[in-house]
Amino acid sequence: MKYYKDEYPMNHISCLQIPEISAFINSHMSKIHKTSNDENFCKDMQGLLNKLNKNNITETATKLRASNYSTWKHLYKMAESIILKCVNDTNYSNFYAELASKISDLTLKENNKNLTLLTCLVTVSQDMFDELMGGENKLQYEHSMDYKKIRFQNLTKCFGEMFSHGILNEKVIIECYNVLMLGILNGKDYFEPLQTLIMASKNKLNPDVKAKVTNDIKDLYKTTSTHKIRFNDKDYNFDFPTKKDKFFVQDILENL
Repeated sequence: MKYYKDEYPMNHISCLQIPEISAFINSHMSKIHKTSNDENFCKDMQGLLNKLNKNNITETATKLRASNYSTWKHLYKMAESIILKCVNDTNYSNFYAELASKISDLTLKENNKNLTLLTCLVTVSQDMFDELMGGENKLQYEHSMDYKKIRFQNLTKCFGEMFSHGILNEKVIIECYNVLMLGILNGKDYFEPLQTLIMASKNKLNPDVKAKVTNDIKDLYKTTSTHKIRFNDKDYNFDFPTKKDKFFVQDILENL
């Protein structure tokens, strides 16, 4: 006699954990729970973000401050929308980062607790990075898309811009840098995202941090002859997978 558990292994992965299905459910549930106030807020907010340019950043910030955001859900939606714009339109990422810096102090109180837009911006940024690195969706807010579909290079450029405008702190950039470097040393193709992150954040890095990054990149470049590199007190054997990858590292060195 067969028992159900014999045909349903303990390590079974629910289809609800598949990124595409999870994102669809989040989007569907968001629509179900969306009120007319939510719809009006999202429509007005997206309209302002779509029209952003270098000449109306302050005006857009003023209008967003005056918009009818009234719940924490609205703050998270605003944060996610700004970051997705920053990620998806890299030619304007600096404008969206500057906009974020002008309204990061927006605050709403729910259940005797305050939530700022700055907190939302940091949370959404970290969630996007975590999901791209294979982490789970924390579901602290309603995601509008599957973050795993975001282009990694674009996200690291967004991080650099957000750091330059004071939204993300240096600790976040260092953690991101360490993850990318360790990925490269373990065979991941993170050369382009690494280049983008460093180029976008180099001007604001603490001198000591910048010096360490520079030495790390020099050591990485020199592994052509030694095949060994020491990173964060640990030794790695390394060879560039392709000549193109080495060119990315060379370009970083020339521009640091």
